[in-house]
Amino acid sequence: QNLDIVTGFVILDRYTRIVMVEGLRHKAMRQIIDTLGIVDLKSTRQCKVLFHPDLCFSQRLYGQFNLCLKQIKLRQPTLESLTCRPELCLTGRCEPDVSTALHQLTEIKRATRLHMLKSNGSFPSAQGLIAIETQYGDFVVDKELAGGCVNDDTKSQASKASGTTSGSQHDSQSHSKNSKCAEALA
Repeated sequence: QNLDIVTGFVILDRYTRIVMVEGLRHKAMRQIIDTLGIVDLKSTRQCKVLFHPDLCFSQRLYGQFNLCLKQIKLRQPTLESLTCRPELCLTGRCEPDVSTALHQLTEIKRATRLHMLKSNGSFPSAQGLIAIETQYGDFVVDKELAGGCVNDDTKSQASKASGTTSGSQHDSQSHSKNSKCAEALA
């Protein structure tokens, strides 16, 4: 709880990256803020940063992910296409942790203010993220781990080998949009 480490997660789909980091605000987080220049960073269409220097939390949510950010790549092309699936919308058709965590990720993606996420309890649990990874996750390639994008719109090599499908047809018009969009949340 009081270790000066950074924990969190990264959710990747084909077009967006949601990065959530947590740490001690006057130690590790201060170093991240200073290094990335988050205070002076303005949100754009390609990058949205939610940060408030006076907002703090009483406990760490993602400590069980240890010292690296948990990387979860969704098999579906977008988070929204996954959350629109009937089994996730209807109660009792899937694990509550999965449904709740997916809807919380959607709230994070739409948010404009960090304090609203905190007041609404919109941060997914570590257990919910692990359940998402287990049920809807895909293999993350080295290029994606380094911050890049894979331009292959077909299934990943791991999915091809396992026979898993991506679940929807690719829309070439929407792929022409910048796929390097990132959402950084601190």
